[in-house]
Amino acid sequence: FGLFYARWIDRDLEQGLARLARLAETLPAADFSGLRIERVDVAAEDIAYLTAFQGPPGQKIAADLAAAYRELLAAMSAQNIARTGQPLSITRLVGTEWRVDAAFPVGSEGVGPLPPARAGRSPSGAAVRVLHRGPYEEIAAVYGKIAAWLAVHGLREGGVTWEQYLSDPLVTPPEERETWIYVLLAD
Repeated sequence: FGLFYARWIDRDLEQGLARLARLAETLPAADFSGLRIERVDVAAEDIAYLTAFQGPPGQKIAADLAAAYRELLAAMSAQNIARTGQPLSITRLVGTEWRVDAAFPVGSEGVGPLPPARAGRSPSGAAVRVLHRGPYEEIAAVYGKIAAWLAVHGLREGGVTWEQYLSDPLVTPPEERETWIYVLLAD
């Protein structure tokens, strides 16, 4: 009986391994094993924001973002609006271009006009979140790993990503900086 049983199992085992090999070939070639990705439901917050960059993906925008934060803080100071949380960088895909907004949470007391900045709401809904520790220059690679994780889990991006910078880059060494990275999920 053992000999017949082995023949029955061998055929099923070979077919199962062949299916597993085909599935493995379709998965993204990215290692995301070091990431602690969590699914979260994010509530919207009142924000003051200023568009720092609009253009094709892949551009270096650090200087534009820094200038936008300075201008945004000046506009908020002129209107006596206090920030209530850490700075945000919100990226939206608009057609074929990126739009990157520099933003600060401002509480729920309401914000009037603060030209050239605007008042609005932060992204909200189902998202995935990763805590990145290290230089900002490594964040793009983390997004690649998140995309691979989403693909493996059958999830799609919702067109909006954002970062919340927990560490002050003026006093925190690059290797010690902490940043929450969020990717909104498609419905």
